[in-house]
Parts: sequence; C-alpha cells; structure tokens
Amino acid sequence: MKAGRPVRACGEMEWLTLMKTGKMNIDRRMLLMFLAVVFLAFFFIGLLFLRGFWAMWENTQEDGAHLSEASLAFAEDMAMSRTREMLEKTAADKAQQVELALEVLREDTQYMADAMTSILTHPERHKPRQLPMYTPELMASGRAYLLVTPAVREDCGSEEAREAVLLSANGVDTLEEMGYFYAGYQTSIYYASKYGHFIGMMMLAEGEEYAPLVTYGDDYNPRQRPWYQRVVETRAPGFTDVYMAVGGFPEITCSAPYYDANGLAGVAGIDISLDALYDIVSDTTLGRSNINFALTSKGEILFSSEKEGALAVGDGRRNLCKASDEGLARAAADMAKGASGTALVELDGEEYYLAYAPISSEGWSLGTMLKKSEVLEPVTDMESELSARAEGFDESMRSLFIANLLKIIPVLMVMCALFVYKSRLAARHFAEPFLALAEGVGEIAKGNFDKKIDIKTGDEIEMLADAIHGMAAKLKEHAANLETVTAEKQRVATELSLAQGIQESMLPKIFPKFSGNPHYDLAVIMKAAEEVGGNFYDFYMIDDEHMALTVAGVSGKGVPAALFMVAAKAMLKNDALAAAMERGPGKADWAKVMSRVNCQICENNDYTMFMTVFFAVLNLATGELICVNGGHTPPFLGCASAGNTEWQPLRDEGKKYVVGIFEEAEYAEKRLRLHPGDLLFLCTEGVAGAMGADGSPYTKKRLQETLCRTGTADISMEKLLASVQADIDRHVGGAGQRDDLTMLAIRFLG
Repeated sequence: MKAGRPVRACGEMEWLTLMKTGKMNIDRRMLLMFLAVVFLAFFFIGLLFLRGFWAMWENTQEDGAHLSEASLAFAEDMAMSRTREMLEKTAADKAQQVELALEVLREDTQYMADAMTSILTHPERHKPRQLPMYTPELMASGRAYLLVTPAVREDCGSEEAREAVLLSANGVDTLEEMGYFYAGYQTSIYYASKYGHFIGMMMLAEGEEYAPLVTYGDDYNPRQRPWYQRVVETRAPGFTDVYMAVGGFPEITCSAPYYDANGLAGVAGIDISLDALYDIVSDTTLGRSNINFALTSKGEILFSSEKEGALAVGDGRRNLCKASDEGLARAAADMAKGASGTALVELDGEEYYLAYAPISSEGWSLGTMLKKSEVLEPVTDMESELSARAEGFDESMRSLFIANLLKIIPVLMVMCALFVYKSRLAARHFAEPFLALAEGVGEIAKGNFDKKIDIKTGDEIEMLADAIHGMAAKLKEHAANLETVTAEKQRVATELSLAQGIQESMLPKIFPKFSGNPHYDLAVIMKAAEEVGGNFYDFYMIDDEHMALTVAGVSGKGVPAALFMVAAKAMLKNDALAAAMERGPGKADWAKVMSRVNCQICENNDYTMFMTVFFAVLNLATGELICVNGGHTPPFLGCASAGNTEWQPLRDEGKKYVVGIFEEAEYAEKRLRLHPGDLLFLCTEGVAGAMGADGSPYTKKRLQETLCRTGTADISMEKLLASVQADIDRHVGGAGQRDDLTMLAIRFLG
C-alpha cells in the first residue's frame, strides 16, 4: 500500500444502493451470501490479526526498554571512561608538580651543603664569626642563631670543635640567601655539625614578623634526628619519611651532607610542613568531592586534603595499605610499589574513582579521588529523560493501536467482497510497517543510532517512525554533549571554589598569632549558606593593649553579598586604625568611626545594600570594653562570679541604625568593664534565625539557654562555639542552612 493513496471500499456504495432500492436479484443474493460467508471467515482472521498486533506492541515495548538500557549503559561507560582519563592525567600532572617542587628543594639543600663544604675545606678564605645564641624568646623571621644544648656541649668543647663552630658560622650568608627565596613560607633552614652544634633560621608565614621558636630541650641532639641519621646512612641528598618535629607536629625534611678535610662534617637541611606540600596540589577543579593525598613507599599517608577519616594524616604513621576497604588497601599497595593506574574504591560507605601516579625521585605516590555518584549525575538526568520519552512512546503506541483498530473495522467490511486469500495478503501487507518498525527499533536498541526506518505510510506509523528517528538523534546528541556539560559544571565549581578561598583568606586566623594569649581566649566559626557569603568577622590588635572585635552581616547572600562584605570590612578596619593612630585607642571616638564608614558606603550604594555590624574595642590591661552597635543583634555577656557564669544579652536602649542606608545616621558608644573570667558572645542573625524542618526559628531564648547550660567557667571558647553549633544543627535537622552564620566568643583573662 503506497503512502497517501486512498483505499476504496470495494462494493460499499453498491451495497448501500441495494439496501435503498430493495431489489434483490440472484447475483445480488449470491453476493450477500458470499459476503456473509467471507465476513464470518474474516471475523476469525481479524481476531488472529489483532492478537498478532498486540504481540507486536508488546515486542516494541520490550525493544524500547532495551534501547533505554543500551543508551544508559553507553552514556555511563563514556562518563566513566572520560573520568578515568581525566583523573589519570590530573594525578600525573599533580605528581609532576610535586616532583618539580621536591627537585627544587633538593637542589637548594645541595647548594647549602656545597657552600658549607667550600667553607670548611678552604678555611683560609674565611674569618671566624660569632652568632647569637638561641633563646626561647620571640625571634624575628629570617634571623640566624646558634644552638648548643647541654646534650652536645661536651662534644663541642674541644679546640677543634670550637674552631669548626666559628668557621661554619660563615654559612649564615647562605642561610640568609636562601631566606630570600623562602620568605613568606613556614619553614626552617639549618646546618647541623658532627660535633652537635646547630646553626638555624626560621622563616615564618607571610604577614608574620615574630613568633615563639620551638623550645629545644636540654637533651636535644641534632645528630639523633631522622634527617641527620638518613644522611649518615646514605651520604646522599634526599627526603625523610614523615616524622614528628620538635614542636609535636608531623613534617618531612630535605637534607644533604657537607664535608671537611676529614670527611663527613655535618648535614644541611630544609624542613617542609605537610600543609606546604599539600598546597602544591590543593586545587579541586575536578569536582566538589575531589580528594588529593600522597603516600610514602611504605604506604603511609604523607599529606592529604582530608582532616578526618581513613585518609587523614593523623600522627604521620597511618598506613593506607591496612585500610578496612580491600579495594583501597590494594590500590594503596600498588601506589607504594610505584605503579600508576585507576581503581574503584570505597571510602566511608561511598564509591570513589581513584587515579594514582608515582613521584619517582622519592618513591612516593600521589592519588586523586572523585565520587562515583558525582560522575554519574549526568547519566541519572539522562535516565529521567529517557523514562519520560518512553512514557510518551507508550502513549503513542496506545493511540496508534486504537486508531488502527478503528481503521480495521471498515476495512473488514470492505474486504468482505474480496477473496479469503486476498484478506490474508492484505493483512500481511498492513503489518509490514510494524514489522519494519520493530526491526528498526531493535537495531537502535543495539546502539545503532544511525539506523533509518524507511516507512512511508502517511499516517501515525510514519509519524512514530519519525519520532523514533528524532529520539535516536537526540540520544546521540545528548551523549555527545555530555562531555561539554560536565566540563562547564567543573568550570563553575572551580570559580566558586576560588571565590570561597579568596574570601576565607581575607578573614583573620586565630592560629598561631591569636592563640595561647595570656589575656584572652578567642574562637570563631563562620559558615556561609552558599559557596560564598556576606557575613564577616574581624579581630586585630590596635596597639599592644587594645584589641578590636567585629561581627557583621551583609544583606543578601552569595557573590553580591561577598563583594559588599570585602569593601565594608576594609573600610571599617582602615577607619578604626586611622582613628586610633590620630587620637590613640583610649581617646578615639568609635561612634564617629562608624558614622564615617556609614557615609562612605552610602555615597556609592546604588543597589541599596546594607549591613548590621557590632564593633568593640577591648582594653586587655583594664578590661574596659567600648561598643558601637550598627543595627546588629545584641551580643550576650557571661559574667563570672563564684565559679558560676550568668548570661544576659548586652542591651542598648539607644537607636541602632544599620550601616549603608541613612547617610545622616548617628551612632553611640556603650562602655562597660569586663572582669577576669567574663565572656562575650557575638553572632549574626543566622544563629537565632536558623530554621528547623517545621519552619520554627532557633530563637535568641534558646541560644541564651544553650549558653547558660554550656558556657561554664572552665570551658574553652572553641568548645563553647562547638556546643552552640551542635545545638543549632540538632534544631535544623535535615532542613539545611538557609542563611549565613557567624559566631565569635572571647573570654577576658585579665
């Protein structure tokens, strides 16, 4: 049957004419009798045909299901293949970065050793020098010192040893030269001699000028340290395994031998913190679940992006070859052997793809991991789309079945005038498009998306064939676009991660500069509702006795609030420091500082953004606290008395204008005095306004109850904030964080 050609119902008009005239000759009677016989015969044939049509429908549904399964399997295989390739390349690149960094450290250490060898083997070129002796006081970054502990004093007492000490002091020039290259990094550069004397220099992190050096005990002997013993055994430059530093934290050291006229004279070394090694490979551009770590040749974790769990560094002796997951343990064993490859492992109940590559020079290995669920997110979306299309396809088949059933009835009446064998031929011819359709769908289900089903019936069957062609083309296009979509998601995730890192780097860190202070105990927590947020905190020393504290919340969330927060934080700090420099911290008008910041923000605030801010200056000598509230949530004051702590909100009855709306807004100071043991708790609206699953807020009342229950006289500020955060988490439950949250707590110690 050709497309678009109408089928004439044979004898239909003649039969109607006979019925109207009522004339029945023999030919017509024979015709009616024949039609009756043929109708009965064709009735049973029609039943058989409908049964076959139903079976074809079921087969088409099965083929469609096979097509969906094949498409999903193809998409999943492609996603996993691309992920493995990407992870392998990333692991190799990161391993090469570490390799290059280690090579630079090895060359620098060898350079130091060669310089000291030249000094000791050519003493006539150098004059004896004196160095300041080490004391456990605050020392400037980049200043060299001489250490001779009681444990080595006897060995250093000979005339030969004293001459060696004075001569080797010329190595300070090399230490200072290396200091220029390592300025801004937390590391130590030093020489240790065979007599036991130690010439060292500490380099502090960028922005730090002074810090207490590690206190060496009387029994400290550099010749017994791992980095010295390694050189004694190998007589070659190289790196130690992870060991516990004198300060009680894990690190590694690059060390190299130097010589005098008699042979080995000592060791040159550069300490490397595990955090510094991790910074080299710390980017997580692969995805939000990306984990990076490195193993030693013994399978011990060298450094890791994880702070807790099976992949955390711990004490520097955690062996991943003994992990509870057999797959992870096998992969760790391969890494320890210097192999490269990929593996599917399980970590904390989640499946991860792991790629690893060797760091050949030291026998280490670098691994990078990504959650399987994150890799297969596009495939899950594709499965949903296929389900929707399958439902549409099933509905089309149902409509097609009903439509063709209605067509069959008049066709049966027309074909009563034909011979029985013609009926069978017509039925078979009618079924040909369905057979071709089923055959074509079967080919597409096998993965042949370019299969063309050539059906030209001009009806719904042709439309269905065209729809299947479109679906196959969409599947092919969707699979091709999957890689592009994945790359775009990774790019956006990378940019947001970078923005989050920049924002976090602008906020002050408690450790080490603000930790262990005898005048106060300070802790802070900030959690953004999105990748970046508008809350901020700040604390800094105005002079030796006055400390500024700030907690603020910017209207809105996300990137706009984060940009506004950066500008506002800088304005407030700059104006505060300028006011303190002009009149002194004790005489500065902090209310006017807030007014000036408000005017600066109002001048170019085209988007009418604003912030609430609580600013305070604490005199660490007297306990006097001067506060200025810019429309912010009042803090809670915990007054210590007879071993108990009573918590009450710090009320301020005056007007409290937010900052950034009214240019003429004025602010007032509030003064009070803290006694030793008193506590101050600052927070943003995100604390009291944290919503539970039922829509109820956390409330200031519950916050006060929590502070009264946990804010005792002996609790540290870090534990206090952790207790409040835990209570907020219990209230929120599975509802998720809706607003930025910041908390700062300080105890005045006197």
